[in-house]
Amino acid sequence: MVEILNNKAARFDNHMVLNHQYVNTEFRLAFFIEGVVLDESMFQKVHNQPGLPDKVAILMARLQRLKLTKEESALFAALLVFLTDRAGELQALKQIHACQELILEALLFYLEKTYPEEPLRVAHLISLATDMRDIKLSDECLKWTTEIDIELPKLFKELWT
Repeated sequence: MVEILNNKAARFDNHMVLNHQYVNTEFRLAFFIEGVVLDESMFQKVHNQPGLPDKVAILMARLQRLKLTKEESALFAALLVFLTDRAGELQALKQIHACQELILEALLFYLEKTYPEEPLRVAHLISLATDMRDIKLSDECLKWTTEIDIELPKLFKELWT
């Protein structure tokens, strides 16, 4: 598992999936449970532009339109971790593919049972996963922790350095 996580450094896409509900894409603000509001000045300090970067705002809006459940968000984020086309040189490829298949089967089962009237929902998620490949904000992720004064779990520090 450590090998997988180390090879998945800079995976901002997981963060987007798990926290998309805290972002106001219209006003380009982010709200966090700790009561922190990320406004234009914060984004200016970290990204050198006011507000969320356009590509992030567009993807966040697409995620919000899907109205993902917590279960769906968790399965989708887990699947993103195991996408081997972005993992670099892995040594345990068979095990990773097995995990990927298991998570994909669980996601497909969940979608079929929860959204039987939306057969294209999985296509929307795969499209999002594909578009998220262009998001590379690992340096900014570390800057954020300093700007908003939060304690970052050791795992994230390892992932983003």
